[in-house]
Amino acid sequence: MHHWRWLWLSTLSLLLYAAAPARAQGEPDGPVQRNRGARDSARGPRGKAAPALRVEKVTASCYATVRAGGLSNAGFVVGRDSVLVIDCLDSADRARELFQAIAKVTDKPVRTVVHTHAHYDHTVGNQAMPKDIAIIASRAATDWLAKRLKKDRLLLGPSGGGIHMSLGIAGVRNPTRPITVPTELDLGGLKVRLLVAGDCHSAGDLVVYVASERVLFAGDLVWSGCHPNIASGSTFRWIGALAQIERLDIEKVVPGHGAPGVKELLRSQRHYLMNLRRLVKHLARKQMDPKKIVQGLEIPEPYREFAHAAWWPKNVGYVHQELMKNR
Repeated sequence: MHHWRWLWLSTLSLLLYAAAPARAQGEPDGPVQRNRGARDSARGPRGKAAPALRVEKVTASCYATVRAGGLSNAGFVVGRDSVLVIDCLDSADRARELFQAIAKVTDKPVRTVVHTHAHYDHTVGNQAMPKDIAIIASRAATDWLAKRLKKDRLLLGPSGGGIHMSLGIAGVRNPTRPITVPTELDLGGLKVRLLVAGDCHSAGDLVVYVASERVLFAGDLVWSGCHPNIASGSTFRWIGALAQIERLDIEKVVPGHGAPGVKELLRSQRHYLMNLRRLVKHLARKQMDPKKIVQGLEIPEPYREFAHAAWWPKNVGYVHQELMKNR
């Protein structure tokens, strides 16, 4: 019953954004698992240099900053008066590169940053921002990040040899403006809507919608050409949220990971999750051992070339747990 209640609330929230007055304003995903040296924040796997940011102009005012290999993306929207940044990447160095890229596009000041969710690969870079920049996230994401930072700083603090310093989370800031309802930002002649989708990929996911340019910054609700990380989410809610978002007038989508694309990315992500649930449910009905399900369910043909293939067996296990919990 709680699933249907959530869907009703999600539908209501997304539909009300157009009708009701908005409030105007003038790790890799997952746990930290290893100790990284201070240089590692600027380097990729096996010590290779991390992929540089590639700025892609999506529309006249909307830009995506994309990294190869399915690493976390960011984006920004340029208004007449100011710039809105969507997500801050996974390190202070990457965030500085992001701000340098913005400065090459416009001389307008960055006044606000929005976190689509609280996972470290989208938030750690916020420590490189000027202190007067406002940080917006959903209330649930704000609370999750605060608890996670407190836990990691406690477990990985000075008693652990100062590990938290090399992980780069010591200066990460909590959002300064948590929201729970559709919220409008005015960048000067350009209005942007923040829509809280709920607990889908993670706690309190939100999307950024630029209606006048038909652009959606989807955060990690959409992974383009990548297997998603669903470790801390609900595929049931995720599918429902995507179905509602698809009702918006959207032409371009900037995903949280992978290459930007058209509205079809929303449907493709929803179908990935639906197919995953269907395959796992089919094997679970045969009362197969969960370990055999995880080990035996091969990646379907449409997804075999996706990045992050290691997530597939993990996702199979997470979905099995979700289905067993909610049956």
